[in-house]
Amino acid sequence: MGDAFKMFLATATSPATYQVSVQGKPQHVDGAILVWGRCTSKGQASVIEEYGLHAVLTVESIVRDLLQWQSQEFNELLTTKESWGRYLFTGLRGLNNP
Repeated sequence: MGDAFKMFLATATSPATYQVSVQGKPQHVDGAILVWGRCTSKGQASVIEEYGLHAVLTVESIVRDLLQWQSQEFNELLTTKESWGRYLFTGLRGLNNP
């Protein structure tokens, strides 16, 4: 376990022990939320219980929620990134045809 994660966990269990600032301004901390790419419900519950976190979120569930809510802004973001990816890979294919 890395030093940064150890400090994150220490802050989660004893927030008053640490001074946290955002853009140089002191920020009160009530707890901690961990964000992972993907994990099982059992894994989430286990980590919350073991480390005393308020929640464990996953990028997978956040994206699923945004898609289910039919977020226009998120769909526009996906369309833009999809276009950039297509442009990138089209350009890479073209490297073989000077």
